[in-house]
Amino acid sequence: MIYVIISIATAIIILIITELLGFKNIIKQELARKISHLVISASIISWAFFVNMQVILGLGLIFLAAAIVERELNIFASARHVGRRSFGELFFPLGVVIIAYMDPSKWIFIAAMLYLGLADSMAALIGKAKGKHKLLNNKTLEGSAAFLIVSVIITAWVILAAPTGLGGNWTAIIWLPFVTTVVEALAPWGVDNMLVPALVAIVLKLLPVAF
Repeated sequence: MIYVIISIATAIIILIITELLGFKNIIKQELARKISHLVISASIISWAFFVNMQVILGLGLIFLAAAIVERELNIFASARHVGRRSFGELFFPLGVVIIAYMDPSKWIFIAAMLYLGLADSMAALIGKAKGKHKLLNNKTLEGSAAFLIVSVIITAWVILAAPTGLGGNWTAIIWLPFVTTVVEALAPWGVDNMLVPALVAIVLKLLPVAF
């Protein structure tokens, strides 16, 4: 449990530094938001190596309560700035709670969190930097393409490389990223922070295991 506490403390320190950099306009708000997204995701991913899913479920509920307080008190404003109406910072911990409640394997939990932390962050950053073709909810075709590419890599890893026994389900490497990309692009108000990782966890948990 000490390692979980260390990971949380490290994440909080980085969030404070990121907030200060964003407040002073040393880094852009979108970059500050996605750094926070990645840091929190990395911290949560590390929990899977130290505690079971029941503990992660409890930590997720604490995370959700903290997110509600943070929103009400307007703490870490740079980390939450998205330029549109969003409740993503609340759906994020709710997604963690839902995944942990399913009690998936460690590797499926990590894959679902990588979709949320890595694929989603790359979509936002590429969309802001290179996005020229607008989709719904202020998202872009370029951002969605980035999400698709990263999610294919994540899915290929969890199916072909991670010790999950899912190697016989290689077609999911194609269709699961496509489905989640559509969900991420169309979901309003930041609800994709909950829907995408929950969908990934459900699908991977239901796939037949080869051993």
